[in-house]
Amino acid sequence: KKEIKFSLVYRDMWQSSGKYQPRADQLARIAPLIIEMGCFARVETNGGAFEQVNLLYGENPNKAVRTFTKPLHEAGIQTHMLDRGLNALRMYPVPADVRRLMYKVKHAQGVDITRIFCGLNEVRNIIPSIKYAKEAGMIPQATLCITYSPVHTVEYYSRIADQLIEAGAPEICLKDMAGIGRPEMLGQLVKNIKEKHPEVIVQYHGHTGPGLSMASILEVCENDEKQRMAYCRYYRNSTYDNSMLFYDTEKYTHGIYKRTDYLDRLIEKYFTEQKIMMFFYKSSRRRLKTEMRDKYESG
Repeated sequence: KKEIKFSLVYRDMWQSSGKYQPRADQLARIAPLIIEMGCFARVETNGGAFEQVNLLYGENPNKAVRTFTKPLHEAGIQTHMLDRGLNALRMYPVPADVRRLMYKVKHAQGVDITRIFCGLNEVRNIIPSIKYAKEAGMIPQATLCITYSPVHTVEYYSRIADQLIEAGAPEICLKDMAGIGRPEMLGQLVKNIKEKHPEVIVQYHGHTGPGLSMASILEVCENDEKQRMAYCRYYRNSTYDNSMLFYDTEKYTHGIYKRTDYLDRLIEKYFTEQKIMMFFYKSSRRRLKTEMRDKYESG
């Protein structure tokens, strides 16, 4: 059987509205529940917007990262972060010595893997960070930013993957951050990478806006013939439960973690409360719209 492992994309919450951006004390409470779920081999804990939001909260991001990674490590779950290559954790270029130090600091804080990406797929912005991350003891996961156009073909991405792997990347991430990567193309891309580099781990990162990511996940795993690990990453509606319903259990096993009844217990405990809260939420929105309409018509 092929082994499929799952990665929880918790870090993406820091790119959402404020109410979905946990503080350090909330992370300390949620980490044991993530562990109890027993589903995830990896959790993306920080990077991207995480550290900036911590600062806006008035918190120390260094302490927040340690708070979140410690219990996950103790449970044997790998942690990973997102960085923007040449731009590190910012939106504009960062000097090389600062980027080199960043990986040392993040590794000391308990982060195992760094996903290095450039929105332009410019390898010159990624390759130096592969070297810096390895020097710091981290696993550099080089990234292909997936989109759909006549230019962005299997050959285009395969050529970039070859360059990144040659530069020392032991893992490749297919970062389908808009969810528009075509399943057939992604499957063929994985097949190309694995046939040429069977030792490289491939991780798929899908978003479920257009609704393609479930099929993309299946195509990625189906074409991962040379390695017994393929990491699937979720955002929005491509849930763990959905994936397990689609996987053929004769062909796949979902890694070292056993399925628990944790999610069933959560549904049983909170479903009624959620329905009530949704009712009040919708009612308040209707009331607000009515008040605004009345105010407009009277004014």
